[in-house]
Amino acid sequence: MHCANIETQTTGIILAGGKSTRMGSNKALLYYKNKRLIDHAMSLLEQTGIKDIIVSGKISGYHCVPDITPHQGPLGGINSTMLQIGNKSKQLLFIPVDMPLLTSNTTRHLLQNLHDFDAVFYEHCPLPLVINFTSSIQIKLTKQLKERPEGGSIKDFLSNLHVTTLRHPDHIILELLNINTQKDYSQLPD
Repeated sequence: MHCANIETQTTGIILAGGKSTRMGSNKALLYYKNKRLIDHAMSLLEQTGIKDIIVSGKISGYHCVPDITPHQGPLGGINSTMLQIGNKSKQLLFIPVDMPLLTSNTTRHLLQNLHDFDAVFYEHCPLPLVINFTSSIQIKLTKQLKERPEGGSIKDFLSNLHVTTLRHPDHIILELLNINTQKDYSQLPD
């Protein structure tokens, strides 16, 4: 996908609506290298070439879409933003707020490999995730959330779609680590 297509066809969504119970405080507001994790995520999407950026959750000062139904996990955030966006974007790039080591090369690689699939992600790691937005995908997600009020897993949702998984090169393994606990946070590289 050419960079101009990323700008015009892609909406970037930062998943930041979680309860952060294992961390004990809102992960989006934690600092890493003198910048909050939410701002790392914003910079990442901008470096990827995305101009339309939404935060899934409630963080003051950002264009946010709160969860329609709380406590449905990442799928609840994905669903809420899809409903808000409608069909104005062709591709949706979802990144978690708690992956501060993720790079634009890694997210661009996902976008470049979407092709005609419903979704693309790295093997064993459902986020970051690119979805080729269609109403049928929205319907499948809404159905799953009705059947499982707690949301269910992203992997279960993706198992109902035409997806491709990419092998990730060894050098990006660190990029795909989530910062879920104080221990994870304290082990971020300087």
